[in-house]
Amino acid sequence: MTTLSALASLPLTILIGTSAVSGPLGILALAATGLWGFVYGWTTSGQDQLNEARTRLFQQVSSLMQDVRDYFFNTELTAESLSVVDQYFEGLRQLTSERIETLATEKAAEAQAEVARLLQHAPLDDAQRQVKARELQQHIDDWNAIDTAIQQLMATLNTLEHADFHDLPTDSRLSC
Repeated sequence: MTTLSALASLPLTILIGTSAVSGPLGILALAATGLWGFVYGWTTSGQDQLNEARTRLFQQVSSLMQDVRDYFFNTELTAESLSVVDQYFEGLRQLTSERIETLATEKAAEAQAEVARLLQHAPLDDAQRQVKARELQQHIDDWNAIDTAIQQLMATLNTLEHADFHDLPTDSRLSC
């Protein structure tokens, strides 16, 4: 400990002289000074040890980080190999390319099947459209016939409504 060595370097005569001159207070002051020196030396040496440990830890972490960087990112040019990270991303690129190619092939096959189905049904669709057009024309003709019948009924009702009750034939009069 640095404190004890500091006390040991004090001349013995100073210690004896101090105790003889001041008596018990001098010895007490000397003990307090020694205790303060011990605590100060202990805390300073603790700080020195902490700083030294911090420096060693920083060096070790830096060395470890450099090893990790070398492992993941450095390539060996003589072997013409990729780094671990480059290998990983190259694998992902290849996998993505394969999946895109598979998906494009599937979608092209689906599109070709849809085109073939539409071409197969195109003639049928024309005939079906003609049948549907005839059906719709028939419905229109039916509605026109109903419209004509409604128009005739309305004309008859208007005639009856405006006709004088006395103008009706006698057998059609209602007896009241």
